[in-house]
Amino acid sequence: LKDKNSFEFCTELKNNPLTKDITIILFSSENNEALRIRGFESGATDFIFSAMNEKEILARIKIAFNTRQTQIKMQKELEKV
Repeated sequence: LKDKNSFEFCTELKNNPLTKDITIILFSSENNEALRIRGFESGATDFIFSAMNEKEILARIKIAFNTRQTQIKMQKELEKV
């Protein structure tokens, strides 16, 4: 990890069959459009900035968690078919 930036690490996780489905939320002190796009292109689920209000950060984390739980439930249902 020491030779990789967060975007490279995110891409590596998403390209690995064992970790491709994990939720990745990137945190940054910069609210920069280019960084956000790079984060999403690398596979991040969301991009949170340190200047965001605590309630918004918690809401975004909750949404990401609920979305992943829904995906897992849907996948299990599809496997039954």
